[in-house]
Amino acid sequence: MNGLDDETLDQNSFSFNDIRGQDSWTAWTPTYSFATATGLTVLGRYKIVGKQCFWQVKSSGTSIATTAGTSYIDLPITAKGFGGVSQMFNDSANTGVAAGGISVGDSRYYPPTQGASGDTFIFSGWYEV
Repeated sequence: MNGLDDETLDQNSFSFNDIRGQDSWTAWTPTYSFATATGLTVLGRYKIVGKQCFWQVKSSGTSIATTAGTSYIDLPITAKGFGGVSQMFNDSANTGVAAGGISVGDSRYYPPTQGASGDTFIFSGWYEV
């Protein structure tokens, strides 16, 4: 007998899925608007843990440029609360670009300004759902 024998677990909960090894990432195709987006391949994935959504987007192609406040990536799940944490990373140069912003009002991530580049970039973060 163990401590969970008499407990009822919600089959949609993180705990239940974690015990069964089903807490994997879910693929999603991000909708985005960048200042420059030439020949891009944009892949996304997310995971819900409790009331938080963790997300990652990888963007590679001929050229990408972002403008703070106007470039964005739509989040995979509607955001709640006050905001979240996010960042942009240059995967080709192994350098951080800067933090971005999570907007709860329109459920979007707004990246920092990045000049046109053919490098691969990783966008990631978490927020309340």
